[in-house]
Amino acid sequence: MGLVRILQGKLCRFRELFPGVAAAVTGERPVHQLGNRSATVPWNHAHIPGRLVQTNASKRVGKSHRMGINQFRDQNPGIDFHLFDSIDQDAYMHAAWKSHPIWQIYRDSLFGPMGADLFRYCILWERGGFYLDIKSRFLAPMASLLDQDTKGLISYENRYSNVPGPKLLLERLQHPTRLALQWGMAFTPGHLFLKRLIDNIVAYESAYRDVVFADPQAAICRFTGPGMFTMTLREHVALSPEH
Repeated sequence: MGLVRILQGKLCRFRELFPGVAAAVTGERPVHQLGNRSATVPWNHAHIPGRLVQTNASKRVGKSHRMGINQFRDQNPGIDFHLFDSIDQDAYMHAAWKSHPIWQIYRDSLFGPMGADLFRYCILWERGGFYLDIKSRFLAPMASLLDQDTKGLISYENRYSNVPGPKLLLERLQHPTRLALQWGMAFTPGHLFLKRLIDNIVAYESAYRDVVFADPQAAICRFTGPGMFTMTLREHVALSPEH
């Protein structure tokens, strides 16, 4: 048992020092093609389309990653899976949003996560369906996450928000003290929450343009990530609790 742990430790250290070599030896280099996949059984939800959008820098992933994704797809036969690489994302945003201020914000995004955030909000507003980060999974079948009257699905991070929400939200939100996550969600097309989210990003854009932040990751979180997402969720529930 001790020898096994020693070998595992050395292997982990080798992967840290020589990630490219380790990936080549184990077959985990991102050389395996991953495309879209159409549903094989009917999807019958009343409001949310049976469509999952995911993003990745390219259409190629590692061997184990592709295997895990295919297993996840097999567990959800009623879903159309759509993978957008960076070229696909740019093409969609230009075609669908070039007349909207969000296009300029997207085009000027200096960091990949910002563009990915904007893309997922825009395409879910326009087309509806699910979004899930390419390295994440829903543990339960996606159909089981929805009631027939569900029009939006949001969950929460384990992290707490540094800013408390209004008292009136304490009974309206399931976890009013936590940050809402935006790496896994589902909405009906044209959902008002997503419109508010896009509008808020446009409204706050001037506070972030041409500003040098000591911590870019934190700034992205506030502008397009969980910070903005959580603020808009609180605003949405306060103004439109029926939605």
